[in-house]
Amino acid sequence: MDDAAAVGVLECLGQHRDEIGRIADRHRAVAVATLCLLLYSVPVLGQYYSNPKFLSPGWEDVAAFVGMRVRPGDAFVFTTPEAEMRLLYYFPGVSPTLVLTPLAEIFGADRHAVFTSAEVEALAHKYPRVWVVITEPFYPAVKSQLVPPLRTSFRLVDGHAFQVGYVGLFAPKSASPP
Repeated sequence: MDDAAAVGVLECLGQHRDEIGRIADRHRAVAVATLCLLLYSVPVLGQYYSNPKFLSPGWEDVAAFVGMRVRPGDAFVFTTPEAEMRLLYYFPGVSPTLVLTPLAEIFGADRHAVFTSAEVEALAHKYPRVWVVITEPFYPAVKSQLVPPLRTSFRLVDGHAFQVGYVGLFAPKSASPP
């Protein structure tokens, strides 16, 4: 590159120095704003991911109720996948579980809406006790569809309504009271 070309490039850079400075200032401002947002979010997100009471209010009461009564071999039936996820957070590794799907949400043949009498009888023969967790917004309809068939082979041993729904403990009618 000859001297004239180098001088031309330097003059061009000099004329655009202010514009280059404004772009750099904008990038710095965006970086500072992003940093402030991250620093502000860390305490909130830390609470959200580390404190179960913050994540799912009301479920700690359900977990305390179930925790005092659950036994090995108990089965759990949930009316929503969210209920399963939130309660089993307190009882990792609990199985078996069954998640029912409200009639309005059934799109595939692999989903259960309510128990059939055969399923209820199979549960009664296979498990000593069954926990049924019914949550909003399906509480009234699902409870009316779910509890009567359960009572054909099971009896209600214990149950409680919570802010987040209803939890019932059922045992087969043929078994001795727990």
